[in-house]
Amino acid sequence: MTLAIPGTHTERASLYHCDFATLAAAMREAGTVADALIVDAPYSERTHAGHDSAAETADNMERAIEYVAWSDADVSRFVAAFDPLVRGWFCSITDHVLGASWESRLVERERYVFSPIACVESGSRVRALGDGPAQWSTWLIPARRRSREAASWGALRGAYVGGKERKPITGGKPLWLMRAIVGDYSRPGDLVLDPCAGGGTTLVAAVELGRRAIGCEPDAGRYAIAAKRILAAREQRVLSLDVSATGGEQIALVER
Repeated sequence: MTLAIPGTHTERASLYHCDFATLAAAMREAGTVADALIVDAPYSERTHAGHDSAAETADNMERAIEYVAWSDADVSRFVAAFDPLVRGWFCSITDHVLGASWESRLVERERYVFSPIACVESGSRVRALGDGPAQWSTWLIPARRRSREAASWGALRGAYVGGKERKPITGGKPLWLMRAIVGDYSRPGDLVLDPCAGGGTTLVAAVELGRRAIGCEPDAGRYAIAAKRILAAREQRVLSLDVSATGGEQIALVER
């Protein structure tokens, strides 16, 4: 599964130091096809600007987002690059602004797109202005092939609810969430693809759940963090994936 670009490799995971277009081209050349794509790509300019504005407050511990926001054109390029390289589920975590873009582009590729699934990290954000509700949710846009095999995948949960968790990078997702999504949208032994790896959480979750993983990250600092994490990742023999709990409390999935 090693491609002709710089990377870090273990028995189950490969992380490449490049942008998503370079990874897609290398996969096409090598004939590599993933079983599932699960990505947390950059969000819209509105979400990035809102986060960075809140990060400027004196009592906020968050740092400004260090990568550029995406537009509809970025989503279009991404879907065009990877749709032919994914035989199974194509899952994007995004904000409410770009949700429609992901749906439209995936429909254009003749995938069946489900309505957005809420991913709730309780207590993760506070509305610094004090003028209304905070937003604890992001949105999972899941899309499958229009085939009899894909239609027989099975029933999946309608939301993911858990507690706030420290992340290795700004804008990252909690490990409990990525374990649950990887567990729902792939099978043991599958190749899970994340072309916007960030701190490597999706790749770590895939390895822990007995999947194979491939991804890329162009930023040197985030690549180093992700590489260190996948080198330490090990398959977990017993792991609960039930992250929903009464009152929105997290069922702990992180080993202490």
